[in-house]
Amino acid sequence: MKKIIVCLAVGFIIAQFAACVHTNTTVLDQSKIREAIDPEDVVIYTMASKVPGEYEEIALLNSKADSASTSEAQMFKSMRKKAARVGANAIILDAVSEPTVGAKIAAAVLFGSGAERKGKALAVYVIPGSKKTRRQSAALEPEDYIDKYVKLKAQNYPYQGGNFTNVIIRGVVFDYQNGTFTILVLYSNIPEALTNNQIKKLKLDPSDSLEIIKTGLDDATKEAVAEKKKEWEENN
Repeated sequence: MKKIIVCLAVGFIIAQFAACVHTNTTVLDQSKIREAIDPEDVVIYTMASKVPGEYEEIALLNSKADSASTSEAQMFKSMRKKAARVGANAIILDAVSEPTVGAKIAAAVLFGSGAERKGKALAVYVIPGSKKTRRQSAALEPEDYIDKYVKLKAQNYPYQGGNFTNVIIRGVVFDYQNGTFTILVLYSNIPEALTNNQIKKLKLDPSDSLEIIKTGLDDATKEAVAEKKKEWEENN
């Protein structure tokens, strides 16, 4: 009888752990962190274009959970909780990847649990009363962006015969030629196509926008960027 009780208790504990959603927070700018708020006040947006006003990016959120014992709703609840801790009043969903049927079967057979569900989002602070400003055309004065830390918002990005929508890239502009910017990518919300520290040529579409980020870079990153540019200039 005692063995049965112990087994049930262990099983219950394992089930409790399996049902947890783990969300990691990567702060993008310490100066943007605000006082914690109620998670219920954190609004979820499915894409950046649906955010009604100007916003500041605070942190990246990466979640994972057992797909058999949790739901997407639980994952979003975990994201809202972590966003609220850094004072973000909204999150912009990037993607939620569901495991394949084969992965679920393998996990159930080998481990007695479901395969991992993964999700990503951007925690932001939407400035109260603000409205989206008119897009700024980078093609007017491209020289103003050389050696600047910028944020590029592209509606479409071609990749392996398809395309990504609502792409965000942050990086340093190295060059501009015939409507095409050469950018050292420091962050993107599509890491499978644009990895960090990758130098990429991007031709801007009329619907895209490019803006200089006022906060700048820390000294260590500046040094790394300078070395990367020197290497690029030697090869071009």
